[in-house]
Amino acid sequence: MKYILGIDEAGRGCLAGPVYVAAVLFYENYNNPSIKDSKLLTPEKREYAYSIIKENAVWYQFYLLSNLVIDNLGISKAIYLLMRQLYEDTIKLFPNYNITTIIDGNFDPIKEEKTSSLIKADRKIIAVSAASIVAKVERDNYMKIIAKEFPQYSFETHKGYGTKKHINEILNYGLSSIHRKSFILSSKAMDYAKS
Repeated sequence: MKYILGIDEAGRGCLAGPVYVAAVLFYENYNNPSIKDSKLLTPEKREYAYSIIKENAVWYQFYLLSNLVIDNLGISKAIYLLMRQLYEDTIKLFPNYNITTIIDGNFDPIKEEKTSSLIKADRKIIAVSAASIVAKVERDNYMKIIAKEFPQYSFETHKGYGTKKHINEILNYGLSSIHRKSFILSSKAMDYAKS
């Protein structure tokens, strides 16, 4: 029997909070129309799709790295580290399974025989769509919880992304302990806030 392991991330471009990377393992021919790229689903439909994933995936897992690690390593290196760890952990759990791994994007950080990257894989491969949902739902839920510690930043609404509102909150209140200092107040962000 053949299996597809999909890997995707959530939170790459955020100004605050961790980055999440998820992996979902499905039978090769598994299909469900409710599972789509997380960006195409409302929060309610993402939650529903996540419940389907929990019931039907052979296996799923997510890992995260904090803003401090992101500031230290850089966002791409942090994501690639998590992707490799998820891949290795999956292969250890299922050593005799015939698994093909697909990573969303244009770069394969794993570089093993049966791994590859695919641009917009989260819209083409259901296991990658599922991974995008797991990463997004888990990260959004974390940001809703952490918002209670930092009510002035409205993390429950923008989830740490660089919205005009969020940038204005940074200008008004300064940086919190979960802001990515390496991402903050670039000239583009400042220009956006002033427009």
